[in-house]
Amino acid sequence: MSELKEEVAVAAAKASPPVLAFWSGLTVHDLVGWMTVAYLALQTAHLLWKWRRAAQKARCEPSS
Repeated sequence: MSELKEEVAVAAAKASPPVLAFWSGLTVHDLVGWMTVAYLALQTAHLLWKWRRAAQKARCEPSS
């Protein structure tokens, strides 16, 4: 029974992007474009956070 659940889960995961695109009216091409934009926004936000944290840490440390 466990193998059947695993196979169903894998099949559902493989089918989810096209099904989502079909229900929302987007094409797979549009979906990939929007996911790329979201990924770039997350990467930019993370990099800005990392730089800000490094700058704050450098200000707090006493200079030798």
